[in-house]
Amino acid sequence: MQESGVYRITNIRTGRAYVGSSVNVSKRLAWHFNELERGVHHCGHLQNSYNKWGKDAFDCDIIEYIDDVTKLIEREQFYIDSLGFKNLYNSSPTAGSSLGVKRSEETKAKLRTRIISPETRAKISAAATGRKDTEETNLKRRLRKATEETKAKLRAYKATDETKAKLSAARKGYKHTPETKAKNGASWVSRIVTEETRVKQREAWIARAARGITEETREKQRLSAKKEDAQCKAVQQLNPITGEVIATFYSAGEAYRQTLTCQSSISKVCAGKAKIAGGYGWRFL
Repeated sequence: MQESGVYRITNIRTGRAYVGSSVNVSKRLAWHFNELERGVHHCGHLQNSYNKWGKDAFDCDIIEYIDDVTKLIEREQFYIDSLGFKNLYNSSPTAGSSLGVKRSEETKAKLRTRIISPETRAKISAAATGRKDTEETNLKRRLRKATEETKAKLRAYKATDETKAKLSAARKGYKHTPETKAKNGASWVSRIVTEETRVKQREAWIARAARGITEETREKQRLSAKKEDAQCKAVQQLNPITGEVIATFYSAGEAYRQTLTCQSSISKVCAGKAKIAGGYGWRFL
């Protein structure tokens, strides 16, 4: 039978106790001793005392049975105040709250490095299967925007060398399957830019030019041009199907200015990281 109420776990050697409340006291007490046996109880004071005195030094009892579960926290608070917070193992003087709780560096490290077991992951996956968010939740997600403070943090964020090394190690040995490669190749070959799209690109660039370029942007362009001239490589524009040379440019930047094809995309194709850019093949001379 499920019983609700306020319970107490008492160290009979020292008289110090832990007070809590639950809608199912017997189940909650079993959970406490299971956590204590495993050495991972959330209350560090209680865990340390359990480690020192052992299971036989602890007794538990139900201080008060409560039928109205809405009053559990209220009655738990009453007993915390009555027994005196200094005489308890509880981490917080407020019932049902973790405010004011200070975790040790060791506990923080454990939380940071905690690994979820495959069994737990399977349970989480099974619980989430078939679950659908409500329209209200979806609307909130669409309307949610990052604050200016969050945006500033994201802009200022830089991955550490350790993080970069982990990302690199995770990618090592990763290879696309032949099927995926075939799909990617077919997709790139079929991506030939239509004349209509080229007209739209030209109109967009003309509109951008009409708006004008700031002095800051001009300075960036000048610096970029100097850097490019110092290490530029001539590139050739190719027919993606026949491989025939269509045009030759003294640099990827020049190819970008003449064809309105993204410079970084051209460089990727030349480096062998992509198949086509702007509907054409590209290669360094």
